[in-house]
Amino acid sequence: MKVDLISFDAFSGEKNDATAFTPVLGKNVTVFGTDERSGLFLEYIKNLDIKVDRVLSYGQEKDFKGHPSCNIDTFLAENNAAGLIVMLPLDDPDAALLKFIGNEPAEAWLCSWRTAFMFREMKDEGPPQIIEEPFPEKTDLPPIPVMVINTTFRRLDFEHEIIDFQNQRYITATHPQTPLPVSLSRFSTALAQDDLPIIGSTHLGYLLHQRLPHTTQLSPSRRFLVSQYYNSYYVTIVCLNEGRTIHWHDLDEPYIYASTGDFDDLGDNYYITRWPFKDSIEAIKDPSRTVRCQALRLNLETRQAEILGEFDFADRTHQVTISGDRRYLVFAPMRIFKPPVDPSSLSESRIMRQMRQWVPLDDMGTFDLKTGKFSLTRIPHPAPAHFELDPIDPHVFYVSTHSLVPYGKGVLVFGPGTIYRMRINDGIAEMEKTYTHPAFIRTIQHCSFLYRGQVLVAVTNQNKLEIIDGESMTAWHIHKFLEDSLYDEADFDNPDFLNRPYVLPLSAAHCNSISASADGEYLILRMPESYLIFSLSEKKVIGKLPFREGFVTYTHSRFYMQNASYATVERRYNELKERP
Repeated sequence: MKVDLISFDAFSGEKNDATAFTPVLGKNVTVFGTDERSGLFLEYIKNLDIKVDRVLSYGQEKDFKGHPSCNIDTFLAENNAAGLIVMLPLDDPDAALLKFIGNEPAEAWLCSWRTAFMFREMKDEGPPQIIEEPFPEKTDLPPIPVMVINTTFRRLDFEHEIIDFQNQRYITATHPQTPLPVSLSRFSTALAQDDLPIIGSTHLGYLLHQRLPHTTQLSPSRRFLVSQYYNSYYVTIVCLNEGRTIHWHDLDEPYIYASTGDFDDLGDNYYITRWPFKDSIEAIKDPSRTVRCQALRLNLETRQAEILGEFDFADRTHQVTISGDRRYLVFAPMRIFKPPVDPSSLSESRIMRQMRQWVPLDDMGTFDLKTGKFSLTRIPHPAPAHFELDPIDPHVFYVSTHSLVPYGKGVLVFGPGTIYRMRINDGIAEMEKTYTHPAFIRTIQHCSFLYRGQVLVAVTNQNKLEIIDGESMTAWHIHKFLEDSLYDEADFDNPDFLNRPYVLPLSAAHCNSISASADGEYLILRMPESYLIFSLSEKKVIGKLPFREGFVTYTHSRFYMQNASYATVERRYNELKERP
């Protein structure tokens, strides 16, 4: 179905000119919604040349505002929605659109200012509001040389929060949410709903997924916050020194950007990849197709980008990182794999087995900035989305594979996660060693760091923290911070375990992000409502820091020099402390 927008601000009462409704004038429509906004909407259009045949609701059967009303499920069970023009003034139009999957109307019009806001004209926003708050007085934590940065959104605002554990303060920058510079109508026309890579998604839902925050990082100078989303259409730069927000893109044609970029240690240079939106649409239709990527070095001071190279790579690059010696760029993909059939149509005993057979493997890319050589390395487990560089050897990095796909309201996991130790030899990344075990469920994020001369890799595993010796790739310490039989009993080597789907919530129920302090003595674990501080020397949690009131985090936390050597981090951190 074609999905498009008609702006109608039912909150403020400011009604748009009736010309906004020109596409549906003279037509018979079905309105989905019996809430207050829907009432205002029906009141407004009653004097227009639009005939409302019926009003659909989630529960109400009686008439609404003088129009016959019926339950959506009852209606779809008794009638064919084909040919309908449906107008949705609801606050959550995507949930309503999901009701029509498999029984699509001809057109769907989203009639709310909130929805239209997300697709408004792209422009630089006004100054961000910056608030600084101390940690709660009752927090008894030592000063820790680490800053964790997270981003969330509430209604129409993005909030970027810096948690400065050294100076024990929160710094929050808030600015209006960024729009999507892509036509919903164009997108829904270019792709059939069955082609969308997320099972049970709508066109609107897929685009909304692309505007979820993924990472926000502080530049080495502390002058810029850079946010990336799940393959959105720009780089969001919060200029703390200038007091402005910039949605950076320098091309007229829509391009998609990687979900995570990286800084070098020379200044405010940001490395990222991008590829044409039209290439992405073709790759969604045919997952075997690649997209034409550009690797960029973006100077945040001048906002000028240098194209470092072009190459063909998988759609949906998830992370871009530059090696510590600034010789190589490394890329990891995270395609949203869509099974050839809906897993819900399979018997439970077949889901895990079939998913393991269906899921494709991906390549990581390595680009030599000196020679221009580009190479691919096949990773033997699915979804090698995240990787971090060794704090000593700039040509060694650690890759985590996820073995999961979005599925309905959760995430379907069909195999254990894996950590690979990789080394770049003459521009080609090669696997050296592996860490995994049958209960290694979901490695959402990991970080590599130096602890008293030893390279360690800390990994999230739901209700456990697993710390790996980076040299031997064996367990250094495993700490369980919460009891949870769901995860403790997981065993991907057990045939009985594979006889049922293993679905996790979309948002991690326990730890979903981890950062190491600059001195390597502490790990910061982000839980659903607070941070836990884990001491490496004591091998236990020594403290807890609550989120700032009302703050719910979404992004991965990354210390801005996480990939640099300890000496570089220590030097840079000391330099920053001395600044006024």
